[in-house]
Amino acid sequence: MALKIKVGDLIVYPAKGVGRIMGVEKMGSEEFYIIELLEKGIQIKVPVKRAERMGIRSPIPSSRAKKILSMIKNYKTAGLKVNWNKRQKFFREKLLTGKIEDTVEVFAELLYSSRKKPLSFGEKKLMDQVKNMLLQELSLSVGTDTETIKKEFESLLT
Repeated sequence: MALKIKVGDLIVYPAKGVGRIMGVEKMGSEEFYIIELLEKGIQIKVPVKRAERMGIRSPIPSSRAKKILSMIKNYKTAGLKVNWNKRQKFFREKLLTGKIEDTVEVFAELLYSSRKKPLSFGEKKLMDQVKNMLLQELSLSVGTDTETIKKEFESLLT
């Protein structure tokens, strides 16, 4: 299935968050999407031919957003019992798939760990990053602001 995005579309860039296709630029013989990450305001160039393989995708539909919120609430974590380097590698691989379910899994594992013991600085930073990525996509999918979805999200965690 070919990725069907055009200039102006909102997309999800794995491990980075929600972005907007600002244009397509030709460099040599290759075309690149110019993607502006909404939260950071930075632009990234991604080869058009590799965008789908990189996990770039359209945001999930609103009907699926409710299922993802339910998944967050009911997620059963494995409680990874490996050192931080192995957990970090696992998390990075999951986030790079581009699948929102994998992003939820990373968040749930970090949340579980945080309830067992204080997270390291790196783990806290990753947890905040993953949470923000989820909030961005979910608020976009349900058509509400991030603060509204954040309140619903937080209520699921208590």
